[in-house]
Amino acid sequence: MNRSITYGLEVAYAGMICLAIALNLLPVFLITLSLDFGGPGGLTHEQLGRLAAVTFTRLRHLVRKPYFLLSLAVIFLGGATEVGLAQWLPAYAEKSLGYSKWVSGMSLLVFSVAMAIGRISVGLVGNRVNPFTLLLACCWSSVVLFIVGCFAPWPDVALMACMAVGVTGSCLWPSTLGVAADRFPSWRRVNVWPVGGFW
Repeated sequence: MNRSITYGLEVAYAGMICLAIALNLLPVFLITLSLDFGGPGGLTHEQLGRLAAVTFTRLRHLVRKPYFLLSLAVIFLGGATEVGLAQWLPAYAEKSLGYSKWVSGMSLLVFSVAMAIGRISVGLVGNRVNPFTLLLACCWSSVVLFIVGCFAPWPDVALMACMAVGVTGSCLWPSTLGVAADRFPSWRRVNVWPVGGFW
């Protein structure tokens, strides 16, 4: 394919992604900002005109805080843990571990169910467990399971380790969102944290 056509398609695709993100986040920002700044009647026309200045001024101050940047990095790495394994698990189980296509597909299903169970369990545990202890335990467990999944000489053990990452990796970015929201309480309702999911 011609290079200029490829470049044009890439630009169009990037534009569509930006538009989709903007359209999905706009209601969240307008609703939360109208509740925070507009009172029961919502935002006035003057306040709507200042919306970008208010949002980006606060975001500019927030980006200067190292804890916020650390939170975004942890969210990125937690999401990469999930997405990375979900992307290559079926192919890895089939090509490297020698399982059938059915077993490879089912391994992704078990990984996803384990992730759902892990998120529900962390939500139920709530405030009874120190979130930093939970994050560290799940982070190091994920690292160990990745190593076992990659280097174990037995295919069954390697596949089970990969599927178990669903439980250990499930709390990484949601728990970080909770911890960061506690650290920055004024930003609980002005929802900048979806940015971490797109980052």
